[in-house]
Amino acid sequence: GTGYDSDILGYNKLQLASMTKEISSSAYSESSVYQVGRISYNYAGRYLLTATLRRDGYSGFADYHKFGWFPSVGLGWMISDEKFMEKLSWLGELKLRASFGKTGNQTSRYSSLANVSTAQHYVFGDGSGTSLGTNVESMANKDLKWETTDEFNVGLDFSMFRNRLSGSVDYYISTTRDLLWDMAIPTVTGFSEVKTNIGSIRNNGVEIMLSGIPVQTKDFEWNISAAFSANKNRIMTLLGEDEDGDGREDDLIASNLFIGQPIGAIYNYKVDGIWQIGDDIPEGWSPGTYKIRDLGNGEKYEITAAEDRSILGYKEPAYRLGITNRLRYKDFSLSFMFNIVQGGRNGYMASNAAPHYA
Repeated sequence: GTGYDSDILGYNKLQLASMTKEISSSAYSESSVYQVGRISYNYAGRYLLTATLRRDGYSGFADYHKFGWFPSVGLGWMISDEKFMEKLSWLGELKLRASFGKTGNQTSRYSSLANVSTAQHYVFGDGSGTSLGTNVESMANKDLKWETTDEFNVGLDFSMFRNRLSGSVDYYISTTRDLLWDMAIPTVTGFSEVKTNIGSIRNNGVEIMLSGIPVQTKDFEWNISAAFSANKNRIMTLLGEDEDGDGREDDLIASNLFIGQPIGAIYNYKVDGIWQIGDDIPEGWSPGTYKIRDLGNGEKYEITAAEDRSILGYKEPAYRLGITNRLRYKDFSLSFMFNIVQGGRNGYMASNAAPHYA
C-alpha cells in the first residue's frame, strides 16, 4: 500500500492506503485475569458448606474500576440421610440447598474509551480523489465499571421409587446493579448514545425439572423429562432524578426504561386499525394511515408523543416449558420433544427473527 495519510496504526490497518491497496490487516488488544479461592466442608455426609471468593479484572473497564470482587456461599442438607427418614423406603434422595452470591457481567473491549473510526472525508483540489480522515465515533466513560448481580437461591433435589421419578425445584431472587447499558443521549453532544452504568433491576423466578420412567419392561421403556421456567423482572431505579417534580423517579423514555416495568417493556402508540375512505378523518391524516388512539383528555383529536404513548406489552414470555420423550423397543428407539413458550395476555410480544436459509 502507498499514500498513507497517517501511520499512527502502523501495520495494524494497512488498508488505509489511499492509492495502492494490496493488503489489509487488523488488530485488537485486551486482557483479563482472575483469582479464585474456595473452601468446602462436609460433616457426616449430611451437612455441606462451600464458600468461594473470586476476583476478576478486565481491560475494557475504566482505569479505576477494572477489578471486581465476587463472593458466594452455599449450604446443603441431605435430609434423606437423617435417621428419621430411614422408614421411607420409597425415597431415594432428598436434598435441601440454599446459596447466596455475587456475579459480574463483563463489557466489550474499549467500552470505556473514545473510539476513532476512519473513512473517506476530504477532497483536495478539483477532480482529485477523496482522502481518509478520522473522527471520534463513541464517547469515553471514565467511570465505567462491572455490572454486578446479588442472587439468593433455594432448591430441593429428590429421587424416589428407585429413581423412577427424580427432579429438582429452584426458586431465586436477584438484584442487578450498575447495568451496562447503551444510554441514549442528546445528539447535540455529537453522539447518540454512551456505554454507561445505570440503575438496578430485580428478577425472581422458578425453575422445575422432572424426569420419570412411566413404563419399564425387558423390551420396552418410556422415559419422559420436563423443564419449566418462569421469570419476572422489573426496574427498581435508574438515575435517581425527579426533574419533572411529580414525586417519583423519572423514566428514561429514550432508552425504553421505565421504573416498575420489565426491561423488555414495549412503549408505543395504540393502533385501532387504519383510516378508511368514508371515515371522518381528522386533519393531517389520510386513508391508509394508522388510526392511532388518542389517549389525551382534549376534545380535539390530537396525537402527541408525550400523552398518547403507553406500555403495550412485554417482550419476555410468561413461562417456558420443554417436554422430551424417549421410547425404546428392543433395538429401536424414538425421541420427540415439545417446546412451549407462552406469553400470557401481554407477554412474548417481541418480533421474531426471520429464518436464515443457507
